[in-house]
Parts: sequence; C-alpha cells; structure tokens
Amino acid sequence: MNIPLKENEPYKIIDNFLFKSDYENVWNYTQNTSYLQGEVDHPDAEPAGMVSDLTTDNFLTSSIFPQEINNLPLARVYINLFAPRELACFHYDHFDKRAITLLYYPGPTYHPDEGGATELMIDDNLVGIRPKTNRLLIFKANILHRATPYKSYPRYTYALKYDAPFY
Repeated sequence: MNIPLKENEPYKIIDNFLFKSDYENVWNYTQNTSYLQGEVDHPDAEPAGMVSDLTTDNFLTSSIFPQEINNLPLARVYINLFAPRELACFHYDHFDKRAITLLYYPGPTYHPDEGGATELMIDDNLVGIRPKTNRLLIFKANILHRATPYKSYPRYTYALKYDAPFY
C-alpha cells in the first residue's frame, strides 16, 4: 500500500477507510478483546490507558490493515483504550523521519464537546484531529503527539507502527 506523505505534509486523513463489513468486524473485535495495563509514553510518566497487543499476522492486521507502507514493514500493532478523562503524555513513536504511524478510529463519532482528539505538534502549534468512525490518520512517527480523552466515553484507537529498517 502506498500512502504518500509529501515532504511538507506531516499528516493525512482518510475517512471511510474500511468497507462496512470490515469496519463492523474491527469494531466487534475492539469491544470484545482483552486489555492490559497501558503504554508508557514518556520516561517520567505512569502507564496510560489499556493496551491490547496484536501480532502483525493477526487476522485483522493481515487482512484489513497494510503489512507495508512506502516500503516500511509493519513493526507493531495494538489497540489503545483510554477511560473517560484519562490523560496521556506527549511522545514520539520513532525518531527516523521515514517511519510512519497509522491511527485508526473504530468507535462512534461523538459531539466535538466530548473531546477525544489526537493532538499533533506541528511547527510549534497544536493541531487536533477529531476521532470519527472509520477514520484513518497517517502521520510521520517523528511528530510529537498525544491522545486526548473523551469526557464520557472510552476512546479506542488502533496504532500501527511502520518503522524504517536499520542498515
């Protein structure tokens, strides 16, 4: 799969990313899988959220999500689950400028007052990407970013990391 990000294009949004049947399978899986204590986004931070790690050959990742983007292999995939009002820290996913992160939003679209945006730090400005049902956010993994919680609902995202190989 080729999802080009131009040199001056730090992120891209694709709405209605999956076919309805694939979306329904992903949402059903998301709600019925088990989750463990979350990620540590910053060395000084406590773990945030809950995580369900998936293998890169899991039925979802192998049939629905790309195994490679721009010649970069899928290195890790997991589901993040944040409770209402749970805060996460700003972090980088990778420092290599070729590395790519995909965030997929399987949950319902809520009123903007609920929050739930993914915040990207671009040119010293915060850019908020609203989580919408079946939306895919692609961004360069060397961008400082964080999840923000919903006020009243759990927040789910699939995080797919495409890391540049080491030479």
